[in-house]
Amino acid sequence: RGNVDDYVASNKLPFRVVHDADGVIVERFAPPKMPTSYLIDSAGKLAKVFPGFNDATHKSLDAAVQALLKAGAPKPATKKEAPTREKGKPDPKR
Repeated sequence: RGNVDDYVASNKLPFRVVHDADGVIVERFAPPKMPTSYLIDSAGKLAKVFPGFNDATHKSLDAAVQALLKAGAPKPATKKEAPTREKGKPDPKR
């Protein structure tokens, strides 16, 4: 965890980084690769999944974040549910 905290601090990342020490997120979302980034919109819905990490992923993630910010906040959902998908099944939004 210390390495993650150091990286976040030294790079001044402007977003939340979650460390899943107990495997709760892995169990629920069944990431296709490690690491996997999940982009959650302002309504709490899964906007996009970014498996793995490299320069191309970083650019795609940045572009997706900027697009969500430009689009503005959607109206709040009437029923909030955490985004999920069945284990082993691909994300239909990708």
